[in-house]
Amino acid sequence: MAGNASGAPYARTYQMDRKTSPVVIRIAMFVFGFFLLVTIADLTGVVKHPPPRVLSLLGNGAFLLLLAAVFHGRDGKVILYEDGIEAHAWFSRRELRRDEIPGWRFVTGYRGISR
Repeated sequence: MAGNASGAPYARTYQMDRKTSPVVIRIAMFVFGFFLLVTIADLTGVVKHPPPRVLSLLGNGAFLLLLAAVFHGRDGKVILYEDGIEAHAWFSRRELRRDEIPGWRFVTGYRGISR
């Protein structure tokens, strides 16, 4: 996709606010670390009545996926061009030309734009 007719680049990149990102990542890492410590305590016999180990491992896996989702959201970006839009994620890149976008509208009670 190209820039505008005046020669100045039109591409505008939007990402998650860098002030918000560390807070969200720290919270997710704290929760994952807590569940990891509980699993380690369970495996070493510190806990008197531990839950089933499969349940502990599934809980750790779920929070690891949550942490991955947080990083995925942080690293994704949207690039607006004069004639289209691109969305980048870890393993994908999608783009739409302006004529492929059917339109937009404001939705009451939602702080964003919807089709």
